[in-house]
This record gives sequence, structure tokens and C-alpha cells, in this order.
Amino acid sequence: MTRTLRLLVAFLGLALLSGCAGFRSGETANLGDWPQAQAHKPTLRYVVQGKFLNNGQPAAVAPAAVKAWSDIVGKSYNDSGLFASVNEGFGDADILAEVKVTNDGRGSMALAMLSGFTFCVLPATAKDVIITETTYRDREGKVLGEVSKQDGVRTWFQILLLPGMFVANPISIVPEIHYDNSKASILAAHERGLF
Repeated sequence: MTRTLRLLVAFLGLALLSGCAGFRSGETANLGDWPQAQAHKPTLRYVVQGKFLNNGQPAAVAPAAVKAWSDIVGKSYNDSGLFASVNEGFGDADILAEVKVTNDGRGSMALAMLSGFTFCVLPATAKDVIITETTYRDREGKVLGEVSKQDGVRTWFQILLLPGMFVANPISIVPEIHYDNSKASILAAHERGLF
């Protein structure tokens, strides 16, 4: 009985000690400061749509995920200081930003199962590419321009990566990517003179 209990405790310990670490691709990292705002700031409204792709196949999107993405987009527009007001949803504004966020996840299900079966002794990896496509429209609905930005995170799962969870936790990296994609879109649109 003692040997069986020790084995059970060892397997549970291995399962609890498995770690993961995420590493950004960096396409939209380190964007610098926001540009100087004009004297007359336009008003802006934004709407966010989201979708998940799992190895190229559409997957269900939780409403909470789209709400989190929408909050991040709103924060980036507010932080820019380029707009007199920033509001979510359709309505009266000088500019409407229609934002489509796609989380394109790629990974091997067989490798993930093998890694899980070995309690993450064998590593597994997955890559998420977050694509932010923004269409800017004027008050009449005419398209002012479109901007597309993307960045990704590669996540590794292995028992030895437990310390990596504190430094490169994918749960904290993904919101940074959403914010940076939105900031990169705003900077590109401002540079092109869309607002």
C-alpha cells in the first residue's frame, strides 16, 4: 500500500509541477510613444468582432473573450489621447473603427496528448497568431482606410518550464499582444492621415 501511495503522490506531483512559457514573435512590440494630438480632436466609436481558429478550423468564441478584447481596444484608443471621446458601439461619431480580431491557434493535438500522458516530461508547443484588422469609416460610413496588424506567441509546455511561468506567462503576454496590435493600428492610421 505504501508503494502505491508513493507512486500516486509522485504522479500527482509531476502533474502539478508541469509548466508553460510563452514567447512573443515581436512584430508589434516596442512601438514607442503616442503621437502628439491635434488641436481639434475627432470623436471615435468602435465595435469589435472576434473569432477563433484552431488549426485553421473555426472554433467557438466565448462572449467574455470578445468583451476582454473590446476593453483592450477601448483602452488603447483612450490611451492614445488622439480623440475627444471614445465610446463602444455604433452611434454618432466622427470616426467609426470596426475591429476584427482573429486568434489563429496552431498546434499538434497528438503531441499535446503525448505530452499530457507523460505529465509534460515530453514537451509540447502551440502557436497563437493574433490578427487585428481595423476598418476606419467617417461619419457618413465611407471607408477612410484599413489597417491590419499581427503578432504571435509560441507557448511551450514541459515540466522543466515551471519557473518560466513566472517570467513568460502566456496568460499575461496575450493581452499585451492585443493592446500592441491595436496601438500599432492606431499609429499606422495616424501616420497615413486617417485622423
